[in-house]
Amino acid sequence: LNRKIIRYYIDKSQNEKAIEVILRMIDGEIATSEEYILLDKLNLENDNAIERDYIYTIDSAIEKFPNEIDLISRKLEHLLGGHCTFERFLEVLENSNSTSDIYETFIKSISDHGDVQSATSLLAVAKKRFNDYDWSGIQTILV
Repeated sequence: LNRKIIRYYIDKSQNEKAIEVILRMIDGEIATSEEYILLDKLNLENDNAIERDYIYTIDSAIEKFPNEIDLISRKLEHLLGGHCTFERFLEVLENSNSTSDIYETFIKSISDHGDVQSATSLLAVAKKRFNDYDWSGIQTILV
C-alpha cells in the first residue's frame, strides 16, 4: 500500500509527500532497498536537497541490505556524479558481499567514465580479494 501511495504522489509531482511516506517507512523499519534508492534519487533531484540523518542514507541501507547490488550501484552513481569519494565507495564495496563479477562491472564503469586511476586501484583491491579470478580481460581495457 505504501508503494502505491508513493507512486501516486510522484505521478502527481508531489515529491515532498512521497518523501514523507518513505521516511515513515524507514522509521518504521519496513522500507526495502527500493525505498532508500528512491529517497536518494528524489533528494538529489530536489533543488533544495536536504542533508538527511544517516539512517536515511544509501550507506545506512547498504548496512541493512549488504547483498543488494542496486544499493552498491547507487553508491557507484554517487562516485561517478561526484557525490562521494573513491575511498568511501571502496569502503562500502569492501564491506559488501559483492562478487568478482560485480567488481569487474564497477571497474569497467569507472574506466568508461574516464577515471582509469580509480579503476586500476579498484582492480588491485579486487585481485587481492578474488585472487583465483581471471582478471586478464579487464586488465586489457585499463592499459
